[in-house]
Amino acid sequence: MIIGERVIEGKIKPRKQARKIYTQAKQQGRKVSLVEQQRPNMFSSEVANIAPNETIKVVIEYQQSIQYQNIKDDTGNQKAGEFSLRFPMAINPRYIPGEPIVEKLELTVAEVGRGWAVNTTLVPDASKITPPVGSSNITTAKTNLRIELDAGFPIESIDSAYHRVTSMKHGSGQYTLTLAPDNNIANRDFKLSWQTAIGQQPRAAVFSQQDKNSSDTYHLIMIMPPTDTKVLQPKMGREVIYIIDSSGSMAGTSIEQARKALMMAIDRLSANETFNIIEFNSTAHKLFKQAVSANYSNKAYARRFIRHLSADGGTEMASALQLALAKPRDEQSHHNRIRQVIFLTDGSVGNEAALFQLIKNRLGESRLFTVGIGSAPNSFFMTKAARYGRGTFTYIGDVNEVQEKMNRLFTKLDAPVLKNIEINFNTRAAVEVWPKKQPDLYQGEPIMLVAKSTEQIHQINVTADMANRKWQMALKVSKTEKNNDIAVLWARNKINALMDSIHEGENKKAVKKQIVNVALKHHLVSKFTSLVAVDVTPSRPLHEAIKQHAFKTNLPKGMIYKKVFGSLPQTATTSELNLITGLILLLIAVAIISYQSIANSKKTV
Repeated sequence: MIIGERVIEGKIKPRKQARKIYTQAKQQGRKVSLVEQQRPNMFSSEVANIAPNETIKVVIEYQQSIQYQNIKDDTGNQKAGEFSLRFPMAINPRYIPGEPIVEKLELTVAEVGRGWAVNTTLVPDASKITPPVGSSNITTAKTNLRIELDAGFPIESIDSAYHRVTSMKHGSGQYTLTLAPDNNIANRDFKLSWQTAIGQQPRAAVFSQQDKNSSDTYHLIMIMPPTDTKVLQPKMGREVIYIIDSSGSMAGTSIEQARKALMMAIDRLSANETFNIIEFNSTAHKLFKQAVSANYSNKAYARRFIRHLSADGGTEMASALQLALAKPRDEQSHHNRIRQVIFLTDGSVGNEAALFQLIKNRLGESRLFTVGIGSAPNSFFMTKAARYGRGTFTYIGDVNEVQEKMNRLFTKLDAPVLKNIEINFNTRAAVEVWPKKQPDLYQGEPIMLVAKSTEQIHQINVTADMANRKWQMALKVSKTEKNNDIAVLWARNKINALMDSIHEGENKKAVKKQIVNVALKHHLVSKFTSLVAVDVTPSRPLHEAIKQHAFKTNLPKGMIYKKVFGSLPQTATTSELNLITGLILLLIAVAIISYQSIANSKKTV
């Protein structure tokens, strides 16, 4: 936290303790800031005791690994290797299912949350993940963005998919990019991608760093699968289930993108494949009773259905997943078929944990592939749902990208390149790797993992099954730096894995203790730790009242605004009822307490 010339470094504390420190400093008139994690991809920041016309800066640092994939042209020839970075700049309003919870009267607004939704039985922190939303013609948050890119190799092309940028080249693979002043409204995610020159694609890369305070060594490893896929087995028959989200949050450009993507998917089906479509909003239903042959008449019927899709209602995602992942009636006829579920949605839900559990419990032999639709999809849900579903996540941020992105996805779906991947570090020392188990690997996608070893490692061996033979690669580890950047990335991955273990039935109290220990050591905000910075000098006289304000977020670009009970997004069809019910119950509770107070005072008299 920067106040004029003074810099106050924040400290990571257990979440409840950090909140207590913040509240106390706020009451004492001292400047204080608090950063809390609401979801792995959603953080909230609070700042107290800002004087009139005063500026306070809160500076937050984070690490993120760059995504990489090999790209092929329409003929299947190698085109380029593409790196990409997605920087989130908007939040899709979340759908909140469940019955409203009546909060205890002694809880403060900060403890309950300032969101437009009340907490419910299925989303107990709904009030903290639903920030106020401005209407489509009102913008509150603007962004200045500056990127210093040092790729480390020659770049063939560089592209900002959704924002205009100016760029200046400094050397081979070195650029400075800035956001155009007229394109700085924070209402859609920013994505930067750059492509290697032909012949410059990396086959493998490993970065190793030794901990500054211990003998531990951390490794970031990327290994590309083989490009020669001619040895792959011929395609098996497929049963493809398409799930399409037609809830209110998809209204506008999102449903247009989804219709186009689904239409393209149907067109690509061959006659020996079977398919079905599941549409959901407040309810879910199947187009056909069971998967049908992809013949001319069935595909024509599906196209008519897709053309008439419109967006309205809630986001009851669980019912759609239950239909899609239900076991086929005739399992024998599906034995020689690959079952793939392709899920097109913006992921605007608040009950992610329950949905992950559903996928894990019901996946069976299916594979789940998520397609993120819209300008600011819930990438935390989409990515993790695909990982639980042993599939991949594809992001479509613009209707003009549908054909290219879906073509890439369909190419991957034809056949996985590598299965049963194993990583061997050739050491007797303890090695802790995240993720522990690698998913099936598809064309153009690298193996990405982080590891911690108690001593330096000199070689990493990778083996996997490719069609009817074994594939292997040896990777030399030559250079180790003194730095803790990879340690932070490793710690974040470990925390994510520990959080997953809670969903899988591990003891929450024991896991929470492990998460707090990792987060405190690596200075990370997590579900159970927060970042608090406190000024030692009081700046507000205690007799002066404090005014509180929650900043509105921008409605994501392309989403249709609908004013409901003040300023609620269209997707939250139950929010008005929940909020009214909550207020009524709260008033009843106040009346009962008041009545009891009067009755008690009469008895006392």
